[in-house]
Amino acid sequence: MITISRYMPNESEYAICVDLGSVRLYYSYENPIAFWIMGEGMTVCENVWSRTTGKHINYLRGVPGTVSHVHPAVFGQRLSTLMHRIEYALNHLELARRIEEASNG
Repeated sequence: MITISRYMPNESEYAICVDLGSVRLYYSYENPIAFWIMGEGMTVCENVWSRTTGKHINYLRGVPGTVSHVHPAVFGQRLSTLMHRIEYALNHLELARRIEEASNG
């Protein structure tokens, strides 16, 4: 199940979390600024954006389970790897659904 919510109490609609179950993606405005992976913890990008985004990042740094604060280039690489893993899983699920449909005739 996918859910979308705000991750900061009393914060505007610009602090959004997309929960995919074992993965959470955190956004400030439209910028991905952190992600959490079950069993691995939270990775937060260093701030290169606005003061408001900096506030969002500082909030996430205080979340239990935050394991690393990384340079934007490193964050981008790790996020890209994560997104490829998610894409692979979704493609695998789609393939499994098609196989099941074909076997059920």
